[in-house]
Amino acid sequence: MFKLLLVEDEVITREALSQSMRWQDLQVGELAEASNGKQALALVGTFRPDIIVTDVRMPEMSGIELAAELERMGSDASLIMMSAYSDMNYMKSAIKLHAVDYLLKPVDVQELEQAVRTAIERRKSKSDQHQIHAMLQMSLPVLREQFLNSLLQASQPVISREELSARCRSLQLPRYVDECFRLVLVPSEEPAKTAKDLEAAWNSRMGMSDTAISWSKGNHALMMIPGAQEPEVSAWSRSIEQTGGRPNRLQISDTFESFLQLGEVYSSLLEREAPIAAAGYLPRERESLLIQSIKSYIASNYWKDQLSILEMANELNYTSAYICMIFKKATGDTLNHYLNEYRLQKAKELMNDVTLKIADVAALVGYSSENYFSKVFRKYEGLSPSDYRRGGI
Repeated sequence: MFKLLLVEDEVITREALSQSMRWQDLQVGELAEASNGKQALALVGTFRPDIIVTDVRMPEMSGIELAAELERMGSDASLIMMSAYSDMNYMKSAIKLHAVDYLLKPVDVQELEQAVRTAIERRKSKSDQHQIHAMLQMSLPVLREQFLNSLLQASQPVISREELSARCRSLQLPRYVDECFRLVLVPSEEPAKTAKDLEAAWNSRMGMSDTAISWSKGNHALMMIPGAQEPEVSAWSRSIEQTGGRPNRLQISDTFESFLQLGEVYSSLLEREAPIAAAGYLPRERESLLIQSIKSYIASNYWKDQLSILEMANELNYTSAYICMIFKKATGDTLNHYLNEYRLQKAKELMNDVTLKIADVAALVGYSSENYFSKVFRKYEGLSPSDYRRGGI
């Protein structure tokens, strides 16, 4: 329901409109009255009307003056003007002040009802637009991250330059279409937080609020810096170091000219990260986190017959060679060996259910071929799946 304020200096006219209108049918739940613009203005702050129906000519403050003051205050109340004078100057003022309608006295009740309906429909439409805009603003960071991460995964351009420009505009990234940038990559246990910290540190140093854009993917924080020069980057990196950061883990690309190169640049930074980590710059806790991520990924995806180390590496934002090296270093076991052992352990649990055929068990743990499953099972367990089910006989 909506609130309506009726402003009319003639008592008889005000009472007639107040009592003759079917306010409830018009979705007006609360009605307040004022005898002039000054009284109306005093009510606006407490009553907060959605719609104001006001006479134009009134003592102390006219309807036109009231409307102008409301606009100055930033009120979004919808205005309906009434006047006994068919005066073009009043009409022009009403139009300029965005009045919903201008009604001549004596006011026709049906015309006023229609004007109120129009005002309500406009308010509903405006409210819907505000809600949509608010939802879009709230989801903008997520949509940006999804878009940027889709470009990170592409080894070749997946959209045209025209499509890129349109997407950037819709995601409020227009300046990123025609500039050179650098990409910053930082491994992190809290990538979203690290990304925000990096962006705040860079923008603070540059004295601007929209210089950089940051986001996260997997276990990495990422940031793009448009048009950054080497002295600026070096100075910023040193400032990070002075505040307790770890610049040796921070990878910064050379400048590149197009969003469409983002996947290629990202891959090169990941390749560059591996030898740095292997040389001892990756903290032990970070290494432990990576191992946990690998094991968690296998636990969630072991049943896929197309599961590969390359797929796993891509999901975790590392190269396949790197995760194999780290896994072997940390566990003493190869990644393939661990994957097979995990699958076979699950297979042995499933074989307790005698209603499942060996072929069913094989498929449920990621082996599309029963023969291959049996071969791997015999290699690791020293007997066939059927013999294992019979108790090792």
